[in-house]
Amino acid sequence: PESTSLTFRHFPLAAHPNSPLAHQAAECAHEQHKFWDYHDRLFAQQMQWAFVPNPAEFFLTYANELGLDLDAFAYCLVDQKIRQRVLADKTQGERLQIKSTPTFFVNDERVVGLIELQKRIAVLTGEPFSEPEPPPGTVSQAAGNAVGK
Repeated sequence: PESTSLTFRHFPLAAHPNSPLAHQAAECAHEQHKFWDYHDRLFAQQMQWAFVPNPAEFFLTYANELGLDLDAFAYCLVDQKIRQRVLADKTQGERLQIKSTPTFFVNDERVVGLIELQKRIAVLTGEPFSEPEPPPGTVSQAAGNAVGK
């Protein structure tokens, strides 16, 4: 293909209690043109905020570290219009029967998971694909070692 585009849709998972507010925070960063920077920070710092009773202080800290306007960000974090935007994405995902993240659609074909996406891209581009090695110390690596890999 000559061009591709990526559209991010929010899909907060019920198993992650702070996920809805994290998605709203990312959307607030988007309002200030820093979505991907904020998105990456959320993933990098997930263990910090994922299970605390009130993650907002972490979200504000990340916004400050990225140079966002904190007053606008704090207002956005409680803005019901932004919350509804995240919920609308979630509802659309449910209609598409998305069960996990990440889920992608490539030429209207559902592709679940990053490795499957990499495989699909390899098919589309004609490039070879090789399965990445699991990180050291992971369960996958231990299972591979157990069967003599």
